[in-house]
Amino acid sequence: MQNNTKLDCSPFDDPIVGACFASAETAGEAMRSFANSITSKDNIEIAEVTSVVPQSYSKMPGQRGTRVDVKSKTTTNQDIILEVNLYVDKFIHQRNFLAAAQIIANSASPNTTPEQMAKSMPYVIAINILNYAIRDDHDHWLQPARFVYTKPPHIIALPQYVSYDIELPKFKNATPDWNDDSYCWMYALIKAHEERKTMKEVSNMITELMPFSTTNDGFKQFSERYEFIATSDEIRDEYQKWQRELLRQAGIMEAARDEGEAKGRAEGMDALAGELMKLGFDQSDIAAAMEKIIAKQ
Repeated sequence: MQNNTKLDCSPFDDPIVGACFASAETAGEAMRSFANSITSKDNIEIAEVTSVVPQSYSKMPGQRGTRVDVKSKTTTNQDIILEVNLYVDKFIHQRNFLAAAQIIANSASPNTTPEQMAKSMPYVIAINILNYAIRDDHDHWLQPARFVYTKPPHIIALPQYVSYDIELPKFKNATPDWNDDSYCWMYALIKAHEERKTMKEVSNMITELMPFSTTNDGFKQFSERYEFIATSDEIRDEYQKWQRELLRQAGIMEAARDEGEAKGRAEGMDALAGELMKLGFDQSDIAAAMEKIIAKQ
């Protein structure tokens, strides 16, 4: 039985990793390589990354998640919208599906045939980095998920959508597979994070990793960027401050939005009370009605 204990942290908590993947200009090939190491298992090959945009989103009051939105194209020139989700909670699959449904629905044009619609729809791919095990009935650390019909034939109901769960607690007990790019990526990231080493140092330590680290262009791009940031404690600290500032700003915006919504509700209640008074309702009846409305909010 695997040790599926929830991790307190992961390599993706490290702001250096986020910084290395932060833009298409400095990390487009790195993101393409990392994503392809996952999606190639379903014969989906990303040819070009055109946009990389880090996002911060609200999971629940007081908690935030991080998502990297990646726009790319396949080798057949089909659009791919890729979401790499970090710090995810147990509702990640629902959130993935709702996001995919909205993207696919918005891409559909009216008055088109189902065949035309299918060709115009982008792939929507979610890669979820989990610091907990989402499945206790399976030992592998990488879990693809699709929507299929439950009655035979069990064909894929939504071929344009797939999600991949990377269950970090299971990775340490995984059987090494140095011919698998996804295993090489994860091993190097985790090793560098745990031992505070650069990618090049990890590659030099692990003989089996050398063929991948010296030939994969995306990994080499990531390693160079990582080397630049990670070799200096001062630069590392600056990136940590940068990440904290991003989260602080996100928190301020969230608080302002909550305050704005509360203010809007209060103004709406005042306006409603005024209209009821104009219609001749008794003030005590209006006050009682307002109390009931507030209690339900």
